[in-house]
Amino acid sequence: MDATYDLQDAFYVPLGSGGDIDRPGPQVEIWKLRNYSNHQKREQSTHTAFAQAYVRGATDAIGKQEYMLALELSSRALSLDPNSANAFYAAALTHHINGYLTKAALLYEKQLDLGEDAAVLMNLAMIHEKNGDSEKQAEALQRAVAAAPWLYEPLHRLVVFLRRQGQYDRALTLLRQHGESFIQRTAFYQDLELVHTANGDANAARAARLQAERIGH
Repeated sequence: MDATYDLQDAFYVPLGSGGDIDRPGPQVEIWKLRNYSNHQKREQSTHTAFAQAYVRGATDAIGKQEYMLALELSSRALSLDPNSANAFYAAALTHHINGYLTKAALLYEKQLDLGEDAAVLMNLAMIHEKNGDSEKQAEALQRAVAAAPWLYEPLHRLVVFLRRQGQYDRALTLLRQHGESFIQRTAFYQDLELVHTANGDANAARAARLQAERIGH
């Protein structure tokens, strides 16, 4: 993969980012990328195109539960593009699914070095929960909320965490801070009801439940 090819070589397969891919065989390192753009001939573009192809292959392998292949392809992607966030995610997810939490956490962290990602942070929070590290779990969930304030799932998970920790005031404050963005979401009022119930405020819980029912209908 480190070789330099002459674009006029009859045995060279033109490469470019984007388009569909064909792989001729499981052990053959020749790929054909369709919809090739002629202006993308730089070496880095070629490496990125190969890396993207390997990531797609790794993602497909995960879906088929072919985990060794997924790790192999994600590793090849990273060898070509060390800044491929999706390659880090594919490798981390493969380890996570198979219970290798330390390896998964390390790879999630490497991906996060490239930029905050709510989905990655929520996965990392699950690992911290499994390891019994509530402090790191809370930190990961807070970062997830900050990374994607328009998504309800990170907020929901953080509220659930705070409720289970008995931190009702913090959970309510968080819901109020973000309430305007989710006032039409049934799940928002369901979370509000559960926090009020746990906090012993029956009237507020009832009001939240009624609001959830109105939106639901």
